[in-house]
Amino acid sequence: MQALLVAPNPDEQDIMSFIIKHAGISVANGRDLSHITQKWLERPADLIVIAVNQGRTLHDGLIELRSVTQVPCLVVIEPPTEEGLCQLLHAGADLVLSRPVAPRVLSEYIRALMRRVQTVP
Repeated sequence: MQALLVAPNPDEQDIMSFIIKHAGISVANGRDLSHITQKWLERPADLIVIAVNQGRTLHDGLIELRSVTQVPCLVVIEPPTEEGLCQLLHAGADLVLSRPVAPRVLSEYIRALMRRVQTVP
């Protein structure tokens, strides 16, 4: 099983990669959601983890991503407003977690999402 991690911050990318690997999943890193969407057919994955700043770019990126895949998508952002949270979920995020997120909690959410992937024929 493989996860794609989108995290422009190199320190956050290293930490989250370690957590995802600890959950038993291999990780491919990326810094740009639109690039991952364009290359999806060449580099598909079982899970997408996005750790970026909330904004219109993230919202539009999720909509674009959902046009090519329906794999689980976990988003880690600064604490969103209710409106922001609803917009991200509507755009295609399956789970939105607020920073800071405990490594153990993130790992368990990743495992839970991956259990759902394993049951899809």
